[in-house]
Amino acid sequence: MKMMHRTAALIRPKPPYLEWINRFHPPDAPMSADQVARAASVFLLPEFPRDEDRESYLRRISDDIFVVELESWLVDRRLWPSPRTYALFQEWFEVEWHYMTYDASAEPGSAPLDDEGSP
Repeated sequence: MKMMHRTAALIRPKPPYLEWINRFHPPDAPMSADQVARAASVFLLPEFPRDEDRESYLRRISDDIFVVELESWLVDRRLWPSPRTYALFQEWFEVEWHYMTYDASAEPGSAPLDDEGSP
């Protein structure tokens, strides 16, 4: 395994995001918090020497992350919240930081394969 020298940001949904998702799901089949949490995204960011640098970088890319999260549930941008501010991002998502990231794949950019050639 190779250490990646990256910071991983796990984006966890908060209740307002779940409420937004469920506005567009059939009322008889709402998404649960567990279902949405299992679809949490992970973003690899550069390593930062200080917490302030990490937070500043997150603020700069928060709209890009917001777009990824919204598109994963609904592609019609007319139904997305507007404006998408950093404050709204913080209301809708919790960021869980991980500093020790490792690449456990056999080759760069690929999942390790089993004896039958499957990931």
